[in-house]
Amino acid sequence: MAVRGTSRTPVARSGLTAAVIACVLLAAAACRRPPAAEDLPAEQKALADATERYVVASVQGDATALARLYTDSAVLLPPGREPVEGREAIEAFWRGGLEEGLQVRTSRIEVSGNVAYTIGRWHLPATAEDPADSGKLVLCWKREGSQWKLTADIWNATSTGEPESDSPGEQEPDDRPDRRRNPVT
Repeated sequence: MAVRGTSRTPVARSGLTAAVIACVLLAAAACRRPPAAEDLPAEQKALADATERYVVASVQGDATALARLYTDSAVLLPPGREPVEGREAIEAFWRGGLEEGLQVRTSRIEVSGNVAYTIGRWHLPATAEDPADSGKLVLCWKREGSQWKLTADIWNATSTGEPESDSPGEQEPDDRPDRRRNPVT
């Protein structure tokens, strides 16, 4: 009587090995992959469009439309304040003050699979009540279905009163409060 498994020939074993390898490769191919290199410009365009919707909602003072751009569990990290967690709390925060005239200039969009981030600079022009204000921002995104949604939003002010260049450099500290979506309570 042969011991189970010992009667197989090397050819049969190699066929079984090939079948196992083929199954593993098919399973791996079925998994969702990051966008191919040729898809990155399309993903970056989709993120640029999402960032534009963010700016438009801000400029229009539409806290509801702005909040729809966030995931349910998103976090907002306003300067000098506690984190604001969850879409409903973020909407309430934005209802406290959105300013017209927000300009955002994106300097970098990076995509890796279903997550991405946008780095840029923001500027608010002077109003009758407030001086101009500028700063930096980072928006973290997650793909939900076919849409990019914000998972984290952080900014800070580096005001000189003029829009900032994209090149790093020495900035004088500014003690004025950050006007960008940072309502005074």
